[in-house]
Amino acid sequence: MARAYQHSIDSRTMLTTSGWDLEAGKPKIFDDKRNGADFALETDSSIMPAKFAFGELVAGRFVRNPKGHSVGILGFGAIGKEIGRKLNAIGMNVHYSKRTPLTDEEEKVLGYPATYHKEIKDLFSNSQLLVLACPLNAGTHYVVNEESLKFLPKEARIINIGRGALIDTKAMLAALKSGHLHGVGLDVYEKEPIIEEELCTRWDVVLEPHIGSSTLENVELSEKNCVNNIYNMILGDGKSVTRVN
Repeated sequence: MARAYQHSIDSRTMLTTSGWDLEAGKPKIFDDKRNGADFALETDSSIMPAKFAFGELVAGRFVRNPKGHSVGILGFGAIGKEIGRKLNAIGMNVHYSKRTPLTDEEEKVLGYPATYHKEIKDLFSNSQLLVLACPLNAGTHYVVNEESLKFLPKEARIINIGRGALIDTKAMLAALKSGHLHGVGLDVYEKEPIIEEELCTRWDVVLEPHIGSSTLENVELSEKNCVNNIYNMILGDGKSVTRVN
């Protein structure tokens, strides 16, 4: 919006005045007559008159502060724990699920409180934000599906950084269109490398092309690990330094 209007107050105003189209997943259409006339909004009773906007609303949907809200992390390995640490630092209450709960010693090392849930439905019920950071296997395939989505609180959000097929995309889209889901952030996709066309048009879906590790330092570290693996297999104890899942 800021790029389109090149004006900070205008950008906030346009986001505030449009009603939200659940089916399309974006604000209702408006026409900007910026060059030569005032804003011309579609005649729709759900659209408020243009006025100064603080930015707490996007097309009638409130923007929420993460502080005090709950995050559920499915998959609590090194990555899941680090995500929990960062979200706890900004005030979120961390819940997690994995095969076994942390030991007392692991909890001490963790450095922040985290509530364990054995059952997936219990984790989902406590997840205003659900983060998927687990591997894909027979037990996690479509772990987010039509039935499990019902356990999430209304207007929950989902972030998937694990594998695309953890989510039934069709069921996820239906939940967005019904308003049960507020938004989704995806780093992986069910039909990778193809991104489902409908996901690309929705404002309530944030897409990333799996580039979280794409930094110079990480490339250099990967090359170093490859060399160490080769050296250790040939001249060392025959065991690899790292393993690929």
